[in-house]
Amino acid sequence: MLVCLSCLPLEGLAADPWPGETWPASSNLSFVGASAPHPWTSNLSGAYWNPVTRRLWVVNNSGSFSVIKEDGAGSFVAERHYAPGGDLEGITQADALTNAVYLLVENAEDIREYRVSDGALIRTWDLTPTVGALANSGTEGIAFVPDAWLAAGGFRDGSGNIYTNSVHGTNGLGGIMLVAVQGTGAANYGYVHAVDLKKDGTHTCVGRYKTSRNESCDLAFDASIGALYILHNIDGNLLEVTDLTSTTYGADRKFTTLREIQAPSGSNIEGFGLTPALAGTNTIGDGWCFFTDDNNSDGALRWFRQLPSP
Repeated sequence: MLVCLSCLPLEGLAADPWPGETWPASSNLSFVGASAPHPWTSNLSGAYWNPVTRRLWVVNNSGSFSVIKEDGAGSFVAERHYAPGGDLEGITQADALTNAVYLLVENAEDIREYRVSDGALIRTWDLTPTVGALANSGTEGIAFVPDAWLAAGGFRDGSGNIYTNSVHGTNGLGGIMLVAVQGTGAANYGYVHAVDLKKDGTHTCVGRYKTSRNESCDLAFDASIGALYILHNIDGNLLEVTDLTSTTYGADRKFTTLREIQAPSGSNIEGFGLTPALAGTNTIGDGWCFFTDDNNSDGALRWFRQLPSP
């Protein structure tokens, strides 16, 4: 089971081999999307696991997103599909019990908040002033970090100052969003931007953080242990594991890389989600993770359940 890959020591500069089952041995959940507006044989781009509702959210960059749930028989079934349109690349939630889901839209370079119950658009945050107009090589991955982990994890803003909580108080989301940029030009290759969203549709730019690679396509934050996973769709696909600490990197910051793990496939993997390392009672969690393949008619959504616990 996947519990705390970041707790193991970083061994040299080479990426560690994938510790779980092979790609073919994992469970293929692509069939669950057969009823989606855009079937999951292509363009599946991001994933997010809600540990409280035990739902998996996935997003398709053809303009739709879906939520699936456990079926009680060792697999998943579709619960609802949404088709708002747009180049949807990343997906997350800011509160496990909230009636809202957040979509990252490439080309438009914005974050859109949709209501879970009916799919209605609630508000939009334009990130162009922060990340620039990056066209089809822009914003790809998104993850929410709650205030509790900003304080406990020693998170610093772009100037190196400790950033313990959202500056917007009750007008914010109770944390910040991290946004991964795929890259267009050396100024943005592989960076993760931190933004503090305000409920009036504006945002505060917190900082820009270099990662271990020159491309980043998805993010997942494990709020049970404070580990950030950065998926790099480059060099055969790699998972970078970091905490929230950072060091000076020119005019910006650079996340502390604890280790890199080779992904179980060299195909066009663009999405990653995982279950918490620890359950609510501080026992070992499910030990699952999910990958999405942007162009795979026989495995666009893969469920891994056999990762060893350190």
